[in-house]
Amino acid sequence: MAKITFTLLLIVGIFNSIRGQKQNPPKRVFIRVYDMDYKKLAKGNLLYTPDSTIKIAHHGKTDSFPVKKIFYIKTKRSIGHSVLMGTGVGTGIGLTVITVGVVVVNGGEGELATNPPRDHTPAIAFIFPVAGAAVGGLIGILIKRETFEIDGEIEKWKIAKNKLLNVQD
Repeated sequence: MAKITFTLLLIVGIFNSIRGQKQNPPKRVFIRVYDMDYKKLAKGNLLYTPDSTIKIAHHGKTDSFPVKKIFYIKTKRSIGHSVLMGTGVGTGIGLTVITVGVVVVNGGEGELATNPPRDHTPAIAFIFPVAGAAVGGLIGILIKRETFEIDGEIEKWKIAKNKLLNVQD
């Protein structure tokens, strides 16, 4: 037993030391960029850019925008994205519950049924996506988003970029 424990600890230690030697990938910061008319110009991951432009990567494409056209930048994704993801997760869980056929019987104890009754299926198909959307909405509200006003000024963009990329001067 001691040999097995020692071998497992040795393997875990080797993997941790190998993983520790790898370079950390650059930080990915998702942003949404808006112009002076409050219209969204682009969304995607911020790339390290020169001070006069903003470069964003989204779906394999890179877009560049001059800072003078940028009014403000918002971080993270919108609340609608969180609601949509929560709905998708809730739907997946609901479909799994329907497929497996978990039936609550005997005063609340769960029991797997080989031939589940189909009278609970509409309720499950409705409740799980709605619950997922509610959880996604709650998460969307609790996520800290920031808005950086650029107003087309390069100095404001430098400050925002340093905050976003955690660059120390």
